[in-house]
Amino acid sequence: MGGTQEAITSNRADLVIGADTDTALSNGISHQKIRDIEWIFAVAPDHELTKATLPLTQDTIEQYRFIVVRDSSKQQAPQSHRLFSKRPMLRVPSLAEKIHAQCLGLGVGFLSAHRIGDLLAQGRLIGLPVEHKIPTEALHLAWKTSNNGNVLRWFIEQLAQHEFT
Repeated sequence: MGGTQEAITSNRADLVIGADTDTALSNGISHQKIRDIEWIFAVAPDHELTKATLPLTQDTIEQYRFIVVRDSSKQQAPQSHRLFSKRPMLRVPSLAEKIHAQCLGLGVGFLSAHRIGDLLAQGRLIGLPVEHKIPTEALHLAWKTSNNGNVLRWFIEQLAQHEFT
């Protein structure tokens, strides 16, 4: 969403973790890919979409409320990604809250496979195929090239060695 890009381009941050490709390719920003994210459309096990014809069409999905993480942008217009719904959304403050709300059946949405693998295995969430699969998305470390400080360089070196799971 727009918060990471806004933070680094407005000089509120010298380094962001989990920047999208648009942020990573901004002028004055260096980047390093840290992982690819596979998106899964997930619902609670008792959600009525588990009984729908698969793969789910956009028309079918649009009938249900999406749960979205509130964008942290302060100056830019809020952004939302991977939405198929025309209904009001339930906005939550964090990804952990989004996952919890979807487990409770309060709405539907796309979640990153690496964050919900255990919940899928436990049956607390059900992944459903969709007609228009969301492409894998790259996440990056991104930092301002104008900052040549030793501390920033140290953080980049340490984070580059980290296994982001």
